Amino acid sequence: MAKTKNPTRFTDRFRIDKALLKDRGAFDPILNADTPLFIDPLLLAQSAHEEMRAAHATWRDHFVSIIDLLAATRARGDVAWRNADRLFVASEFKGTCLGYGKGSIEGSGIGPELKGRLLSTVNRRAILIRFGG
Repeated sequence: MAKTKNPTRFTDRFRIDKALLKDRGAFDPILNADTPLFIDPLLLAQSAHEEMRAAHATWRDHFVSIIDLLAATRARGDVAWRNADRLFVASEFKGTCLGYGKGSIEGSGIGPELKGRLLSTVNRRAILIRFGG
């Protein structure tokens, strides 16, 4: 795998405080390495191909189910939380080599720590939306 020369983070390029993104749980991509790999699932709905438009509906419904479970969560680790965690699959497809790992084509995805932080963030927002906060 080729190494990125002069990696540039989003926060560095646009002079944004790194702590601001971190506090909000936002991803700080390396612009000259990460961005070419992003797939915007919202664009699937506008595709000229029916299977891509159908994929958008499937993608949306999947994440709505996760958000509904998180809205029902009363405590981290309860039944609703565990089911949301189970549904929130954040692994990479084997053999695509889109990650930064060395010596493996398995892909590790986002990892359990980031996954937990993302679920916690959605959980707080889902509860606020559900109860009008």
